[in-house]
Amino acid sequence: MFLPMLQLFDDFRSGIERHGRLVLATVVETSGSAPRKAGARMLVFPDGSSLGTVGGGILESAVIKDARSFLAG
Repeated sequence: MFLPMLQLFDDFRSGIERHGRLVLATVVETSGSAPRKAGARMLVFPDGSSLGTVGGGILESAVIKDARSFLAG
């Protein structure tokens, strides 16, 4: 799901209010065939839940894992 900018701000605010902390992951560059293009965003919360997508699959799992590690540390 692509997060339009205004929806992203609303979700960001709500996420901070509910969880206290979160990570905003953003695709900044792609090459070749990629499921999401630059600008795709995903919010990741301390419990591992997320909103949006950066492409799914192994990449997205790694982003969530790294985000949770960052939030725990």
